[in-house]
Formats: sequence, structure tokens, C-alpha cells
Amino acid sequence: MNRRAVLLFIGAALLLAGCASKAATSPTTASPATSSAPSSSALPTTANLGPDHQVWLCRPGESPDPCTDDLTSTAVAANGTRTIEKASPGSDPKIDCFYVYPTVSAQKAVNANLQIDPEETSVAHEQASRYSRDCRVFAPMYRQVTVAGLFAKSSGANSGAIAYASALAAWKDYLKRYNDGRGFVLIGHSQGAFILEQIIKSQIDTNPTLRKRLVSAILLGGNVLVPLGKDVGGDFQHVPACQADAQTGCVIAYSSFNNPPPTNSLFARTTVKGDQVLCTNPASRWRKRGPCALLPDTRRRRLQRYRQGAPGEHALGHLPRAL
Repeated sequence: MNRRAVLLFIGAALLLAGCASKAATSPTTASPATSSAPSSSALPTTANLGPDHQVWLCRPGESPDPCTDDLTSTAVAANGTRTIEKASPGSDPKIDCFYVYPTVSAQKAVNANLQIDPEETSVAHEQASRYSRDCRVFAPMYRQVTVAGLFAKSSGANSGAIAYASALAAWKDYLKRYNDGRGFVLIGHSQGAFILEQIIKSQIDTNPTLRKRLVSAILLGGNVLVPLGKDVGGDFQHVPACQADAQTGCVIAYSSFNNPPPTNSLFARTTVKGDQVLCTNPASRWRKRGPCALLPDTRRRRLQRYRQGAPGEHALGHLPRAL
């Protein structure tokens, strides 16, 4: 795994409101990792297997499906007022969402197997379920680099390639069996954001047909690079930053902190000469030209943050109003 991949996997920002900033904290030492080969006793059941043995955490018709579970949430306003919101999955969504979850696997191997564990179920419910109001949510299980694998002394460069190949196979399975020409939103956080960056680069950015289907890419807790003062270039040549409600085929990217990040922060900063980290403000939906900045209080009041079941508040990404 290259250095940038490791940095993007570690300490990714939580899904919080705003394009604010905080210094990265040092991770605690994880348990030593063992071989990445999946245990035969921990393989998934056939209930979640696709036709080519792709395992789906979320998929239309899947049961259980954490992406269509109870969508009741607590909306927390900037002044602390809480309001219970009821919601249900859309009856006939016109687009799809393809969600790749962050680094959550507590398995001891360097790369996770495809067993659906509570960690994947919980994070899918917290991060992706609200999108089911507007899209059919597909969330594949993939052989992600585990928390233990991030800190393994002998994880090797191959662990990142294994994770990416597994997620790429799921993406191709989705296109082949389920997409049927529909528009799609890509949603990723942390390791999931990094993997989706690679999928956009290799599969979408150079493919005009798929670019026309791309509604938006929501890549949070990862560094998407653009040339200084530009909205496109750097990581993506044809997928610009989202800057308007009705804009499609664009990317939303930000990391959130409590204070301005130091110059050596792993996130919201880059050492690539001539580039800057893309930052799309999720509250006002305009891009900051330069490092992410604290949101003024007047803009904070425009964004509600959602809490679903477990403690913690999560910001919802933007779907264009045109849809």
C-alpha cells in the first residue's frame, strides 16, 4: 500500500457538519495482524451472495438490509434544539447510491473476509440509510484493510491492492446486474472514499458514458486533489467540484475538524506542488479556494446534523435538487 493510501485510511474525519478543521490525533496501537486469508468458518452465508458470489451488505430486496432499516433520526439544530424526524425508504427511487464504508473491521487479519460483522452493519445504518429516501442503496462487502491491518508491521503493499480489487469487482457486478443505465451517486468515507477515488479515476473519469450517469460523488474524509484555484484536474480530469444545487457529474469532498489544521496535517493539506485539497462546504455548497476553514456561525445555522440510533451526529451529503 502506498504512503498516501495509508494516510487516507488513518484518522479520517467523522461525518460532521461543515468544512471545519482539527489537528489529527495519534492512533492507538492495534492488536498484531495475522494472515489475510479468510477463515472458512467466517465465510458469509448464501443469503447475501450475488450470482457471482459477491456479498452485499445493502441491496434492494436484501433482508436484513441496514440501509433501509428504521430511518427515524434526531435532527440537532445549531442552537441545540432536537426534533424527531420520521422517514421511510423511497417507493420508486429514480437513481442508485453505491456506498463503500470506512475502515471499521475489527477482524485480526490484514484484509477482512466477506463476513458481515456488526461493525459494517452499524456504520451502513448510520451513514447510508438516510440516502434510501432518494435512491436504491447498494453497499458491497469488500476485503478492506482492517483496523489491525493498518498498524501491522508486515501488512505489505498488497493489502491495499486486495481491498481495491475486491471493491472494484463489486462495482463491476453492480454495473452488470443492477444498474440498467440508471444514474448513480458514489458515497465513500475514509478508506471507502480512497477506493472510490480510484474507481472514478480508472473506470469513470475517462468513460463518457459512465460520466453521464454520475449524479455526484460524495467522498468524505479523504484528500481529493485539484490544481490551485481550479475545480477540476489533479485527481480527476473530467469530474469537477460541485458548486450548484442542480449540478450533476461532480464531486463533493471535505474533511471536518474542530480547529484549523496544522501545516503538517494528514488531511486538508497536501505536499503536492501546485495542488490543493478540494473542499466543498456541505452547508452552503460552495467550494473554499484553499485550506478548509471554520464555518461562520451564520452558515452553521443552515445545516442540520443527524443522529441515528447510536451516539454521534452525522451530516448528510448533497443530492442535487434537480433530482
